Amino acid sequence: MTTTKNTTAGTEFAATMLKNHGIGPRTRRTRDGLNMINQIVESVEYATYLSGYYGEEKERIFRTAFTAVSGYKKHILGYRIDAQVIAKIQAMSPRQFVMLLADMIDSDVNHMGDAERYFNGMR
Repeated sequence: MTTTKNTTAGTEFAATMLKNHGIGPRTRRTRDGLNMINQIVESVEYATYLSGYYGEEKERIFRTAFTAVSGYKKHILGYRIDAQVIAKIQAMSPRQFVMLLADMIDSDVNHMGDAERYFNGMR
């Protein structure tokens, strides 16, 4: 994917992830019995842990979301944030979830403390 001066790391991630999984505005949370949110999370983890699973460019792009995904797993799936925020995030469509991760990337979420502050700001 070519980048322009208006493309941020988050928008580059979102475009690549949406294309990789064929996600559009009307994509449902499950496809062929698979939870699409889990598929998105696994894609980021595979790109981070399994070198060569994707091409170099896609791995580089997906790795930018690793901290955001880790924060999601710790604070949302671990029920460490306000229940209303958890419910709001768990009700997201796959596209909305990718956009959430992209926004976290662009908001410079670099560690778990940043992720916690980001989620607390969603109240």
